[in-house]
Amino acid sequence: MENLQKSSLEYLRQFFLRNNLTDDNFRTEGQLLVKELSNYFQYNVALYDSSGSFVYGATTEENDSYVLHYNESIQLKNSSKEDLLLALNNQSGFTINSLEGTYIVNYSYPLYLDNNYYGILRFSKDYSGLFNSSQFLLRGFSLVNIFVLALLFSVTYYVSLNIIRPLVAINKGLKQFSEGNYGLNVRVKTGDELEELSNSFNKMSTKIKKQVETILEEKDKVLKLEKNRIDFFNNVTHELKTPLTTISGYAQILEGEDFNDKAFLMRAAGKIKSESQRLHQMVVQLIELSKTESQNNQNKFTVIGLSSLLQSVGEDMQMKADKYQMKIQCTIEDDIKIIGSQNNLREIFINLIDNSIKYGVNNTDIYISSAKKGKIAEIQISNHSDVIDEGDIEKLFGPFYRANISSNMGEKGSSGLGLYICKKLVEQHKGSIDLENKDNITKIIVKFPLWQQLGNNLGKDGNNSWVS
Repeated sequence: MENLQKSSLEYLRQFFLRNNLTDDNFRTEGQLLVKELSNYFQYNVALYDSSGSFVYGATTEENDSYVLHYNESIQLKNSSKEDLLLALNNQSGFTINSLEGTYIVNYSYPLYLDNNYYGILRFSKDYSGLFNSSQFLLRGFSLVNIFVLALLFSVTYYVSLNIIRPLVAINKGLKQFSEGNYGLNVRVKTGDELEELSNSFNKMSTKIKKQVETILEEKDKVLKLEKNRIDFFNNVTHELKTPLTTISGYAQILEGEDFNDKAFLMRAAGKIKSESQRLHQMVVQLIELSKTESQNNQNKFTVIGLSSLLQSVGEDMQMKADKYQMKIQCTIEDDIKIIGSQNNLREIFINLIDNSIKYGVNNTDIYISSAKKGKIAEIQISNHSDVIDEGDIEKLFGPFYRANISSNMGEKGSSGLGLYICKKLVEQHKGSIDLENKDNITKIIVKFPLWQQLGNNLGKDGNNSWVS
């Protein structure tokens, strides 16, 4: 298009000299100008004045004749005006227009001669043949490219099946192996070094899997031993506290300056002695407990009068409750008997009542009740307390868990094992333990199977029996 502009400008200079064109006669000579340009360059030529208005146009016919136009052709009217607008802004430009299956190219540039602006020349030509042949070539190239790509894909696929795929399988196996998937087997059947490599990998993977399993078993044993050791010391800390609390309570009363109650002295001495013995027995039991994962004492269980046991524990714990102006109220049904360990049951109720005192509200009552319900002995221990979140209630019977609730001053040092130990001891007695918290009342519900006597014996082979 630049060559067309240069050639046409050179032709225009010659035309201006031959016809002595000036600003005054340019418009009248415009007809001859567009005819000669159209005939010489074989383009359809249109002349526009300096404002962009159509003046003349000429089209060349097949027999080298031309037709002069005084109005824009339909072809020009339907074409884009972008090239014409560029010429109005002193720039040359072209547009490609697709009109009814033909491709028309319009090229416009401003006409300057000797620094004088005369208007705009616009050349138009049908390039449909060139475009169609280009499209044909492009389609041919596309088909060739598709064929080449398909051939390359087939070759690549063949190579991947025979060479790359075994490598991918081995690489995938190594990756899974690095992620801990030991014992993985990679199947490669190529009959060459890759197959030998995969077989070696499979043997190595199997050996490592066995070694890892052995290590994990030893690790579990070490962790279990370590857990038992930690549990042992935590249990000692917690369990030694409760009998010492009773002994300390009696001792504080006895050391008072104005104490002179001999009857109470005898009772306190007996309690201190029995609690000391129980303390010694508890230490021995904890040592034995630390040696095994679990201890089944059911063959040592005897018939226990639960009513008298609850009454005794309530009286003993009243001394501690007095420190916080709390009163233990007992409503205990008579003649409730279960099978169990006297010391373990006592430990259960001391821990539960101790928790009620520790986490209860000062100047309130603690309620202990027991009753027979069918084949079950049900014990309830209730106290006023803060609200406990439902999420905490589910975890309270877990080991080492302490809920975020306030406790009475001085009652610190809990290891979070009290309710956990109670739950384990209750389960050894084939019972259940639950906790409810509603309207600032915390209620512990413990259930045991009632004892029954079989004939004149205590049970099969002289043993005790639960009601079932």
